[in-house]
Amino acid sequence: MSVGMEALDQDHRKLIDMILRLEAARSNDRAALREILDSLIAYAEYHFFREESVMEACGYPDVETHRAIHRQFAERVYGWHADDLDGDPVARDSVLDYLKDWLRHHILLEDMDYRPHVVDCLEAHQAAAAFGSLDPDADRPVPNPLRA
Repeated sequence: MSVGMEALDQDHRKLIDMILRLEAARSNDRAALREILDSLIAYAEYHFFREESVMEACGYPDVETHRAIHRQFAERVYGWHADDLDGDPVARDSVLDYLKDWLRHHILLEDMDYRPHVVDCLEAHQAAAAFGSLDPDADRPVPNPLRA
């Protein structure tokens, strides 16, 4: 499931882990669910910006299409609330199924499309490394093109 760049692969693993944490915490209180969901959304934004920067750095021809896919995901999840995960089991399962299915599909199909362009692209690796000092969970601002 590697896209050929360890930094992005680590992001994918972290997103998967966060979805699993959200699923495991679904019986907890709403505050805990909200915190996990907010962290997941924030980390997805960070990852999308890093991934798009990598694609731009190596001249990936479909970066705008990929960016639009990221925006569609963001627009859908911004409206979710912790009560979507607590209370109505059908709504909760729908949210969790969407997250799992979307991420699996996105990594295995859409992200794999850019793999041949970034694997040996030094500029792409440098762009990914530039994000290494940014912590999306810290209080300092991280560029957020999805909410622009």
